[in-house]
Amino acid sequence: MCKGNKFMILLMIIFTGCNKNVECKEEGINEIYFKGFNILKIKKISFEDLKDSKNNLEYINPNFDSTDLGIKEFKTNQLTSRFMVNGFIVTINDTIKYKISNIKMEEVYIEKKTMWNAKLYGCSLKEYELNDSLIQTHSDIVIYK
Repeated sequence: MCKGNKFMILLMIIFTGCNKNVECKEEGINEIYFKGFNILKIKKISFEDLKDSKNNLEYINPNFDSTDLGIKEFKTNQLTSRFMVNGFIVTINDTIKYKISNIKMEEVYIEKKTMWNAKLYGCSLKEYELNDSLIQTHSDIVIYK
């Protein structure tokens, strides 16, 4: 067996041999999806913390990745992810506002057969409120137009 294969096996042991629970935090969300904004050009996105209106952040001409379904994906950074803890108001082009609040994460058990019968854990978004309407999901935050 060549050295590259040994390294891959060692790497797999490190990642699959973990038998510990994970700590799922809201600030672990690292993308927000915008659905239905294909016609409207998003030139500015602002985030405002629900508990501290002085805590805000703006993105001028934000970069999006497009998904196969035509949904725009906005990758958040560590500064933006902090808004997930208290909830936030996202404003698009200074006119369209959405309130995202009560974000709840959950730990999910991923059954994986390993040599050691290890249990693998991961995090998933359980629910959030979009404009005070409960959205139960096991995917990501999606803002609809």
